[in-house]
Amino acid sequence: MKYKEPQPTNSNVIGEHWTRLSSQIYNNAQLARPFEITISEDEINLMVLDSGWPKESSGVSFSAPQVFLEPEQIVLMGTASFEDVKVIVTVAGKATIDEAGLMNLKVTKFKVGALNVTLPARLIAKRNYSQALSNPSIDREDIRTKIVSSLLNDEPFEPVFVIEDKKARISKVQVLEKKIKIDFEPVLD
Repeated sequence: MKYKEPQPTNSNVIGEHWTRLSSQIYNNAQLARPFEITISEDEINLMVLDSGWPKESSGVSFSAPQVFLEPEQIVLMGTASFEDVKVIVTVAGKATIDEAGLMNLKVTKFKVGALNVTLPARLIAKRNYSQALSNPSIDREDIRTKIVSSLLNDEPFEPVFVIEDKKARISKVQVLEKKIKIDFEPVLD
């Protein structure tokens, strides 16, 4: 795994990947039977680039993200800038689904340059997460809030996603070399 700053691409090509993925999930969900989606590392990187970078928070700018898929691990690398200082940030994690069918997205490593700062980063993230949740406008039932809660506070969640008028539950996640396989089951109301 070697980080190199990604170059901007044609946004129409990127949008095509989002469209293909969402269509694939929706079309399979309509069949009301289990299905599997495989997404390549290259496709994920194109979709990530489409998310609008850089991102800024508390005076720190994060840009040029790149995702690496390794067996049982997802790694995100990018450039963090604060004033005139730029460093490579690495965040590694894994997705698990327990016996009850709840998903947890656990951050396993956080590095700034070569320095492993996982423990202090986890403590700061939990504190900031608790403060953010005190805001009454935060919808705790929104799937995005649940994903953030899992990443920052180790809170498992029910991995059910609404795709227009259909629902699908993630039943299995396999992170392999340069690709991820996700098994879905339909949720019938």
